[in-house]
Amino acid sequence: MKGLTLTYIYWAAYSLSSLLLSIWIAWHVASYVNFLYPIWYSLLNIDQTVEQTMPKHLYKKEFIATDTEEHHRLFSEIVSSIQNSGKGLEKIEFFTPTGQKLGNLLTTSEITHLQDVANLIDLLGWFALVVLIICLMLLALMIFFRVRMPTIKRLSMLVFAGVSVLVIIVLLLDAKKMFYWLHTVVFPSDHQWFFIMKSR
Repeated sequence: MKGLTLTYIYWAAYSLSSLLLSIWIAWHVASYVNFLYPIWYSLLNIDQTVEQTMPKHLYKKEFIATDTEEHHRLFSEIVSSIQNSGKGLEKIEFFTPTGQKLGNLLTTSEITHLQDVANLIDLLGWFALVVLIICLMLLALMIFFRVRMPTIKRLSMLVFAGVSVLVIIVLLLDAKKMFYWLHTVVFPSDHQWFFIMKSR
């Protein structure tokens, strides 16, 4: 019984470490393809949203003069800057299809928030390195002590139980409230992270 308990502890720790590492890898893979922004752009009809809202915007009403290709480029530049420790955020400019400069894309508060996001990504990079080391150590220990892998059925049941618990917790606490709460915990209290379009 003791040996079986240790087996599950080893595999639970290894599975959790692998999951966290997989999420980190998935983020970087997704960022490499700009989170498939062109597909979401089409599905969410972002072009229509721009046409309807930007003419009323106090700070960026000129954005209405941009086209779909420019929107894709701007999103790509933001992603690249975030992945590069926030460098270049303040230099992102937007243009008309003919190349006429319309201004800087981001406001000071938006730059601050995106810089916070970039700082968080950099910090999580070190966390991912620690998790990788833990994952390799656990794997080495399991090989050394000849810890057997539980059956697929048992592992599937454990994964299902774990996911079910997480889903129940999220539903009980309210996903939206949890999302907002995490922002207050992760980002500095005096930095704006919730943006509402200001219109005329």
